[in-house]
Amino acid sequence: MRKCAVKGCDQKPGPGNSICILHRPMPKDGDEFVRVLNGRIQEGKFDCSGFVFPVPVVSPAADWPDRGSAVVVLPDPIPYGFSFDNAVFCASVTIEYATFEGWAEFNGAEFRDSAVFTGTVFGQFCHFNRCSFLSFTSFANCHFPEGGAFAGCLFSGDDPCDEEETAFFDNATFENGFACFGGSRFEVEGSFYCCRFDQAIELAGVRFERGANFAYCKASDVVVGYRRPTTLPLVVQRRGVSFGSSESEQCFWRFARRVYEDQGDRARADAAFYFERVAEVSPRGVQEDLEYEELTNQRRTPPILAALRIALAWARWSADCLLLRWPTAYGVGLARLGFTWVGVVVLFALLYRTLGVLSESVTLGGAFYFSISTFTTLGYGDIRPLPGLGSALSSTEALLGGVTMALTVLVIGRRFMR
Repeated sequence: MRKCAVKGCDQKPGPGNSICILHRPMPKDGDEFVRVLNGRIQEGKFDCSGFVFPVPVVSPAADWPDRGSAVVVLPDPIPYGFSFDNAVFCASVTIEYATFEGWAEFNGAEFRDSAVFTGTVFGQFCHFNRCSFLSFTSFANCHFPEGGAFAGCLFSGDDPCDEEETAFFDNATFENGFACFGGSRFEVEGSFYCCRFDQAIELAGVRFERGANFAYCKASDVVVGYRRPTTLPLVVQRRGVSFGSSESEQCFWRFARRVYEDQGDRARADAAFYFERVAEVSPRGVQEDLEYEELTNQRRTPPILAALRIALAWARWSADCLLLRWPTAYGVGLARLGFTWVGVVVLFALLYRTLGVLSESVTLGGAFYFSISTFTTLGYGDIRPLPGLGSALSSTEALLGGVTMALTVLVIGRRFMR
């Protein structure tokens, strides 16, 4: 008997074909596909790896209005051994309020239409690694007793700019296993509203190109990479995760900061606070608000007012960077504060020596001595600045020194009060 040309498939191909109806690419007869697949299920053959589904796949509890058309109805509960690895679902998948008795195997599957798993219980660890979700996706209210893996997935939609195009994981519960999304890309918004992660949620390398919602989430740990997040300079991908929306970035880092604080991990909590603050003062947020108002056909902001809002946002960002972000990392970077001390002293010492604005001809060492005494506001009086430019430079350095010392006291006090 001839067998399907697909390796491992024991199904007999139809006349004039080398590939069976189950693996054959589109187009093909949906009624024949359903008949052959139902026969395999009745025989206890649950391996659907690489199948190309031309018809919708539903669970008995799913709200599917047209039951008379060709449709694959999965048993409930779905028995152990069902595998959909590398399958292609050309029509919608609506497996709502079902139960997988064993592992849910969907590695490498492609969902070309909607994929709805709302309210489903995955009895054991579920595998959705490297899946492509190309339309509406919902895992809302799902229960993952052993955790789940969604690493390397693509969440897209018919129109990624449409507000309705969202990958929903709202109110999902991951109990005894981790939730892995490492390396995934969300071209649509990712919604994790009110999720519970009893173990870690792994988001290293994830890109939320539109945004994400982590409001009211709970987790035992948030993993965004090895020794990340970090405020150390010259470290590639210090955040470990990227966002296309400043509001979403604030929401995520607020969630992560609370998780790290509950763990007592002050280093990561400080880094999360730093990135939360960076997102909060970013001028990108104002631009996003203006684009959203225009996109949703709200009352359009006059160009002059829009330009004023953007200019004020940039002014706020500049002041924040100069006074808080770069010198102190918002109070979490004592090392950065030390670099600020050294940088200011060296800069002004070189200016004093180069411009010759001191009362006496001093060496470079003398310029450093005067710069340090001015920065610390000691002012012994043995070396004095000349009127004009010298007085302006020394006054500026004294002002910077007073502000920097005040920030130093705040940073050290914050560390002691932990």
